[in-house]
Amino acid sequence: MLKNLYFSIMKPCFYAVLLAIALQLSFYNSNAHTMLVAGDRALVGEETEMVGDDFSFAALKRTVFTTSISSVTHTSAVGGGTVSSTVTNDWITEVGIVWSTSQNPTVVLSTKLSTTYTYGTQYYPLTFNGRMMTGLNPSTTYYVRAYARSGAGAGTVEYGPQVSFVTLANPLPVKLNGFAAKAVANGITLNWQTLSEINSSYFELFHGSSKDDFKPLTKISSLGNSSTGKYYSYLHNDAILGDNYYKLVAVDADGIKEDFGVVVASFAIVPENEIVLSPNPTPNKVKVGFSAGRYQKLLLSTVEGKILQQFDLLPTAAEIELDLIAYPKGIYLVKLSGGGHVATTKVVKN
Repeated sequence: MLKNLYFSIMKPCFYAVLLAIALQLSFYNSNAHTMLVAGDRALVGEETEMVGDDFSFAALKRTVFTTSISSVTHTSAVGGGTVSSTVTNDWITEVGIVWSTSQNPTVVLSTKLSTTYTYGTQYYPLTFNGRMMTGLNPSTTYYVRAYARSGAGAGTVEYGPQVSFVTLANPLPVKLNGFAAKAVANGITLNWQTLSEINSSYFELFHGSSKDDFKPLTKISSLGNSSTGKYYSYLHNDAILGDNYYKLVAVDADGIKEDFGVVVASFAIVPENEIVLSPNPTPNKVKVGFSAGRYQKLLLSTVEGKILQQFDLLPTAAEIELDLIAYPKGIYLVKLSGGGHVATTKVVKN
C-alpha cells in the first residue's frame, strides 16, 4: 500500500519536471536545434529513446541553402537562398546574403543584403532569390553565403554553404575605327570614329610638342551607347608651329580609361611674303599669288574654320582672284595645300 501511495504522489511530480525541461531547454549542433515537444519518444540527433507516454524530444533542424550566382557582370551579380525547418511556426526575423573577397563571410564583417521581419510574423520555409550585389570590382573572386536569423532579440544566425564567383573583366567602353589629325587653315582638326560604345562617358584629348610630353587639351562627351558607332571632330586652333602630338583616351561611366594611342600633325603658317595678296586690306576682291605647282587646293574660310570658298588649282596656276563682296568686314583666312605643303595667311576686308 505504501509503495502504491509513493508512486501515485511522485509520478505527477516527475512529469512536471519533464514538462519544465521541455519548455526551457534546446540543444544546438551545427545547423540543427533540438526542442522538447509532445509525443511518445525523445529524439536527440539521430537517437531515439522511450521516456514515457506523454512527452518526448523532437529534433528541430533548420536548413539554409545558398543558391548559385547568376547574371554576373564586371560590377554586379545576383544571389539568393532558401531556408527550411522541420518545425511548424519556427519564426524567422531576418534572411539575406553576405559576400566578401574573403572566405566564409559573416553578417558582422561582410557586405549584406537582408530582409527583416517582426518576430512572430514570418516563419519557415522561405525562398529569397534575386538579390542584386552591386559595386563589385572587375575580375575579382567573391564568396557568398545565404543566412537566416531565428528567435527573438539578437536570435541565432545560421549560414548556408559558401559559393564563389568571379566578376567579368571590365568591358572596353569603346571600339575605335580610326583616329587622325590633319592640319587645316587655322589649326589642326582631330577626327575619330567609333565602331561601338558601351557605358561610355567622355573622351579626353591631350596635346604635346613631343610624344612624351602631354597636357590635357579638352573633354568631349560621349554621344551615347551605340552598336553602330559615332563620329567625333575637334578643331585645335591653338596648335604650335611644327609637329603637334595628340593622344585620345576614352573614359567609361565607372571611370575606367582606355588609351587609343598617339597621332601627329605638322602645322605651319608660311610667312606672308610667300603668298602675295593684293590688295590687302581689300573692299571686295583680292588676288592671291603663289608658286606654280606647289599647291593643289585653295580655301577661303572664317577664322572659326567655316569654309566659304574652295578651288582646285591647276599645276600651272600661280594666281587666283577671290571675291569677298558677299561677306561682312573682318579677317578671313586663305589656305593653300597639297603636295605635303600647307600655307595659311590672313586677308582683311574693310
